[in-house]
Amino acid sequence: MKSAPKAVIIGPTASGKTEAAEVLAARWQAGILSADSRQIYRGLNRLANKQGEKSAWTLTGGEQRTIYCLDGVPQFGLDLVDIGTRYTIMDFQREAERLFEEPLPLIIAGGSTLYVDAVMFAMQPGPTDLALRRELEQVSRADLESEYAKATGTTPPSGQPLRRLIRQVEQLRLSGSLPAPPKRQFPDVPWYGIAPSREELYERIAARQTPELEQALLAEAQALSAIHGPEPLETLGLWPALSVKRLHGELTAEEFHNQLLADTKAYARRQLTWWRRYPWITWFSSAEALTSAVA
Repeated sequence: MKSAPKAVIIGPTASGKTEAAEVLAARWQAGILSADSRQIYRGLNRLANKQGEKSAWTLTGGEQRTIYCLDGVPQFGLDLVDIGTRYTIMDFQREAERLFEEPLPLIIAGGSTLYVDAVMFAMQPGPTDLALRRELEQVSRADLESEYAKATGTTPPSGQPLRRLIRQVEQLRLSGSLPAPPKRQFPDVPWYGIAPSREELYERIAARQTPELEQALLAEAQALSAIHGPEPLETLGLWPALSVKRLHGELTAEEFHNQLLADTKAYARRQLTWWRRYPWITWFSSAEALTSAVA
């Protein structure tokens, strides 16, 4: 990588990290690299909670990127591939490396733990077996955790995404061990976290989930399913997967509403559990507190 990011802003969904990143990016004349595992997909807009006005950006050398502008602040890392395309954290790491070659400084902002870690740690690819991975995707989380514990003699890290756990069990089966923990890159880059109280966070999640949003999620899921089929959306979890279930009649309108709320809250808890492992993060109670404290 030719340059380091200006800062990393992390936090659970609905905590205000994008708003904080926008304020600091405007202050620092920087852009934002969105580290979000759903926003990479073209057409996944409301279902991935993309924000901003879609536009185009030309990199040095003529390469084109789709960006989403927030009051003039460009967001990168969105609309990278079509739905159904295999895209790994190593692909995202390479995208970040390419963007760090540009003169525009970037703030990393996101809640997808795997994607932030792919940029900020020196990760190396391990052995891969896609057929085995598809098999493991059908195994319950409890059984995966049990296999991990038997193979390593330790319990898997709490709060980690299911995708990471599947990948770990895949590597354990293929090589009998896990890769050494990756080293942190850019140790001088500050990490800022936003962690509202649980009550406030749940209120923010509930306020965001309006009837209008729920109808927009279903409409987008229906349109995308007509193009790509429902399977790619089902694999993306959370809003896309639940929207497909509602469209297929597996959930009533009330069940859809309640499950969206419950799963989003559970996702927020997992995100916070993961980030709390990193002692170098400076935590704030809100986006406003962060942007007031950071010059």
